[in-house]
Amino acid sequence: MPDLRLVIPAVVVWCAAIVLVGVPEYASASGIGAFALCAVWAGTLLVGRGGGTLTLLLVSCALLGLVGCRVATGEESRTPAELERLLSDRTELCAEFLIMGTPESAASGFGDGLFVSATMRSVGPCAGEGPHVSLSAPVQLLAERNALRDAEQRTVTIGWVVSGSVRLSPTTSGDQQAYRARLDSSSTQVSPPGVLLQHLNGLRASFLELSRDMPGRGGQLLPGLAIGDTTLVSEELESDMVESSLTHLTAVSGANCAVITGLIMGVGRWCGLRRRTRLIAATAALLAFVLLVTPEPSVLRAAVMSLVVMLSLGTGRPGAGLSSLAVAVIGLVLWDPWLARHYGFVLSVLATAGLLALSGPLTERLRVWFPAWIAAALAVPLAAQLTCQPVLILLQPVLPVYGVLANLAAAPAAPIATIVGLIACVCAPGVPGLARVAIEVAWWPSSWIAQIAEVSSSLPGAQVSWVSGVLGALLLGMGTAMGVIVLRLSARRGYRPILRPVLLLAIALVAGAGLGGANGRGWYAQLTHPAEWSYVMCDVGQGDAVLINAGTATVLVDVGPYPTLIRDCLDLMGVEVVDLLVLSHYDQDHVGGLEGVLGQVREAVVAPTVGESREGVVLDSLDHAGIPVQTGLSGDVGVVGDSAWRVWAPDSTDDADNSNDLSVVLEVNGPRGSAIFLGDLGESAQRRLLATMRDTGSVPHPDVVKVSHHGSRDQCPEFYRELGAPVALVSVGQDNGYGHPTDDALSLLSAAGSSVARTDELGTVALSREPEGPEWVVWNSGTSAEK
Repeated sequence: MPDLRLVIPAVVVWCAAIVLVGVPEYASASGIGAFALCAVWAGTLLVGRGGGTLTLLLVSCALLGLVGCRVATGEESRTPAELERLLSDRTELCAEFLIMGTPESAASGFGDGLFVSATMRSVGPCAGEGPHVSLSAPVQLLAERNALRDAEQRTVTIGWVVSGSVRLSPTTSGDQQAYRARLDSSSTQVSPPGVLLQHLNGLRASFLELSRDMPGRGGQLLPGLAIGDTTLVSEELESDMVESSLTHLTAVSGANCAVITGLIMGVGRWCGLRRRTRLIAATAALLAFVLLVTPEPSVLRAAVMSLVVMLSLGTGRPGAGLSSLAVAVIGLVLWDPWLARHYGFVLSVLATAGLLALSGPLTERLRVWFPAWIAAALAVPLAAQLTCQPVLILLQPVLPVYGVLANLAAAPAAPIATIVGLIACVCAPGVPGLARVAIEVAWWPSSWIAQIAEVSSSLPGAQVSWVSGVLGALLLGMGTAMGVIVLRLSARRGYRPILRPVLLLAIALVAGAGLGGANGRGWYAQLTHPAEWSYVMCDVGQGDAVLINAGTATVLVDVGPYPTLIRDCLDLMGVEVVDLLVLSHYDQDHVGGLEGVLGQVREAVVAPTVGESREGVVLDSLDHAGIPVQTGLSGDVGVVGDSAWRVWAPDSTDDADNSNDLSVVLEVNGPRGSAIFLGDLGESAQRRLLATMRDTGSVPHPDVVKVSHHGSRDQCPEFYRELGAPVALVSVGQDNGYGHPTDDALSLLSAAGSSVARTDELGTVALSREPEGPEWVVWNSGTSAEK
């Protein structure tokens, strides 16, 4: 039976922090109440009326009081009243930030920008009309890329100090970041860190350059395996790692810390050093490693646990694994209660707890079917996945079918890539020849892991959908708990055999609810969607993606914002090849899903460029995939399958104020009807296009119109009346926050005689009819993507 005397207080501390950081106004009262209760229980112990259980309650209650006090004082430091006053006065603020991580690319909507974790150390009016407030507030700092570079074009990283004019917006209670800060690039000043951090940053930068020179996915993945830096990882590789349940390999964890400390301890023993000297050396190496990889929550948990274990070894009292984990959790949560809600911290603790508590029993049960070494190898990833999956459901409601097998195949390669990669990183600036040899050796296991991710994610049924949200997490947690009970009961003698079938039946019911709730409508949709569809408006959330059936060919207009959603749509409709891809313009909600279809596209028509950075990203992706590209301009025509297409806009002379008005407007005519796709064309551009159509004497009268810009207010009623399409398609995200489609847009479509089909209400929509038939049949999937 494992020693749970420290585990129970750790759980109390953790749960208390999760609750109190969400309601910090009650933290002080909770702390005072907990200490008052402690005093009562302490008095009971002094008169000799308590025992071990009361002692455990006393410790837990004292820790609860400490959490309450820590949250109260931490909230005051994070959001001081003086800063709240400055924000309410709408004063122009200047602030100083200490960078706490590695900058990452911001979403396309932010432009060519970066975001990074930072600590805001002071803030005050830029005009100097008042004192600056000193504070220690964690923030998410957003800035243009050039604002986070020094005069030598070095990008800031951990330890740098950045200051400038800033716009602050508070986050919700419980968020680890107290504010989101948008930095004005015109007023930014940066200064480098001290000598130690500069040296460590140089090691990271040199290692990244070496990895960038290595070919294929192995070079992309290697910095993540060695130092937890995923800068080079492409979206496609990241998606494969997620689907194969291998992302933990690119997040520094206890395994990396164990490798570092074990290596130093082993080398020290080989050199004949005393145990205390070896422990000091291992501790120093561990602290340097934490600074090298940046102190993320999972890294801190692993490092603190390793320090606890080494401390117990140094005092001659080796601690049990669960007790060491409990001490690490208590220490870190008291140090920063807001860590309690951080997914990285949560998953790290759960994975470690699963390995410590479940790997042994799982190994014993698996030995019934496998040899001992195979059973032990399978038990480790299975234990981690069982404990982490209920939380992972909150992030992505899917079950990785091949996750355990993928982890089993990757397990031998991961430590080799980590150790040899670290050798390359340390040697890169000073001994480049040795670093080159080391990185070439490390590239092989890194490539092996990348290949495993690619293969396992491409297998049929690599992921199975599960009920999303808290309900999904609770269902999976219940099923996992009952499975563990069955596992433990089966190993005992004398338990009632009736319990096992009852629990197995309950597990089957939970599985049916989770799988059926998530997949029921999808399975029904696959069975019922029309085989001979004409047009399909894919449900991709707040974005556009429409499929056109051209007989022997398929056309896709835009790809939505996310690769997974457009892939789901193509899979649903059985589309394996996209003969013609049309990208109306380069906004994220129209091109963000490109990675999901690149392997299926034969040729593409794209919008003209206006010099924005995201245009280059799209065109480079198409070029690297070997896809022929044509810029779509007014007057361009072509044939695909049994259908003819024509581009109505933009004209080569158009000079629009925004990319929306340079959208490619496509008309398609074929045996299954005609349609026109308007991209995100605004009202003024629609008026110009209508005038052009009238001048040519060929205003189209399509069966279907794809409404511009998700049904925004920026529409020309006269244009839609002239088109007179019987069916209007509106691609829009559920609860999208923009108010799309607007009442004005719906009213003008109704006045134009168009029946509206919306993805936020219907999900994926398919239109079909017999050739030259009078009526359109509308089929819908019945589910809708948010945002």
